[in-house]
Amino acid sequence: GEMAAMEARLRELRELFPPSGDVAKLHKRAMTGGLRNSSVRSVAWRAFLGVFPAGEHALPAWVSVADRHRAYYDARCDDFLVDPYKQSGGADPLVNNPLAQN
Repeated sequence: GEMAAMEARLRELRELFPPSGDVAKLHKRAMTGGLRNSSVRSVAWRAFLGVFPAGEHALPAWVSVADRHRAYYDARCDDFLVDPYKQSGGADPLVNNPLAQN
């Protein structure tokens, strides 16, 4: 069940991200569509996009970097996404009206 699935993901991670840092096999697999149903596809894309530190292939370092990026993204969402249910009751509909045509 759950444990077998986790072991399969770890096996795939070890295969695609060897300690040597050689990700040629990963790149080839990605270019041929082999990551389409992979459980580590998002990890591969983070590696391709340079999210993870160059030369660092330790899972704890990746978790730390991913957590930092996730926190940054969450903070940006809090800054820029408007939740109409959290707005103060004093919002002026003449100033902030999404149905206005001007």
